[in-house]
Amino acid sequence: MARTWTRLSRTGLGLMLAWCLAMIPASASAGTLSSSIDEITSKVLDYLESKDERSVGIGRFDGPAGSSAGVLIRNALTERLSEKVEVDEFARMQVRGDFSLTDDDATNVKVVAIRAEIINANSGETLVGFRRRSKVDDFEGIATLLGVTADVTTEVAADTPPGSDDAQPVSVQKKRNDVLEASIQEPTFDVQDSTVGATAKSPYRLEVLIRSGSELTPAPIIDRNGRAVIDLKEGQEYVVRLHNQSDIDVGVKLTIDGVNSLEFSENKDLGALGMWLVPAGSTGQIDGWFQNTSQSFAFLVTDLPDSVAARLQRDTETIGTITALFFPAWEEGEDPPAEELTKSARNLGTGKGDLLETPYQTAKRHFGNTLLASVSIRYFKPSP
Repeated sequence: MARTWTRLSRTGLGLMLAWCLAMIPASASAGTLSSSIDEITSKVLDYLESKDERSVGIGRFDGPAGSSAGVLIRNALTERLSEKVEVDEFARMQVRGDFSLTDDDATNVKVVAIRAEIINANSGETLVGFRRRSKVDDFEGIATLLGVTADVTTEVAADTPPGSDDAQPVSVQKKRNDVLEASIQEPTFDVQDSTVGATAKSPYRLEVLIRSGSELTPAPIIDRNGRAVIDLKEGQEYVVRLHNQSDIDVGVKLTIDGVNSLEFSENKDLGALGMWLVPAGSTGQIDGWFQNTSQSFAFLVTDLPDSVAARLQRDTETIGTITALFFPAWEEGEDPPAEELTKSARNLGTGKGDLLETPYQTAKRHFGNTLLASVSIRYFKPSP
């Protein structure tokens, strides 16, 4: 049983950590990010065994401009492979790759293809016999890999009244696919009072505020080719607010520079789940990297060598990305909500700041597997 937490700030903003009663399992046929990485890991181990190799290096996994998840692939491969072989940057063989949006010929929908290869680390030559391509076709995986801002439920629900032909699962799935694809091909976002959402009607929103002593000032939003960007300076601390103006509770996965905000939790189950709970019609404030129910380390803008991502030996390609993924949540004894049943040049990173007193409360919830919305804000140091 995993545990997740919600925070109630001193200002009365509702955010909780919650006991996870259950997660709705993903479809066995879905090409999730996790299953794709498992597949690549298995093939790498088979190849290493065939060559009697006991170590391997992990190289970069590059994605489209503005993407934020090559680091996640690299780190996940490192964790899985290190259970069986030594992961060594000086190994004779190295796994590297890339990922990109493409068409799935079998389903005629957009998927993200992850391509992996093993190279001779000394020469850079691709070794004959190992080239693998795995696809990710679930909404969470695609949103995570590409750092998109999209609400794949609100607009779809408005166009699919219950009982209509458009409300059939196949029609709903197609509409969700269309919304996600449009958000990737032609990115847009909506700003309301310094909060960022996918559209003006979306109830799921993200906000960043600069901390100066006890004062919090909303970070102004800049539009850079359809992507929301904020200007953060080295040495600044900031907090993140998660806005849920819907009529259902939501669980939120918040990542900063490719690192989940709960990764440093003293409770390992909580860190593994990586989910915050924001009750219906409320706003939750996250003050920093969660440590326990009374303390967090502030989100601190710092040089790359001192950033959290760098200290975890992760690629710096994701430095400067704040992403929130929203999922449905409900209490014990309640029916799952309808949403669940449908089925840049960057110079700065975020490090750990001062230890903060951050009181959180806990609650019990079920969490769904259907992505409701994804919101990303990028930050960088603009050229003068």
